[in-house]
Amino acid sequence: NEVDKDAPMEHLDVFFNETDLQRRGPTNRWVPRTILVDTNMHDLAMIVNDPLGNLYKPESIIGNDEGAANCYAQAFHSTGPDLADNTLG
Repeated sequence: NEVDKDAPMEHLDVFFNETDLQRRGPTNRWVPRTILVDTNMHDLAMIVNDPLGNLYKPESIIGNDEGAANCYAQAFHSTGPDLADNTLG
């Protein structure tokens, strides 16, 4: 049973978007299909400053500095709705 070596590339667009569709070849850039949302900008900054942080598009990172201090009620009623509006709008 032979493994198809092109199979991973065939399905790459399920989890990633190609940034420049005009260029074909090994230089194409693929970015994750993600939206990073958090009420703590410090956590988001840790992801962005990671060596793989340049994979994410800056407009896909949404957060604020208000923080919820690990309190679900505060995040749900005060800071969360604002982030939801920014994320969905």
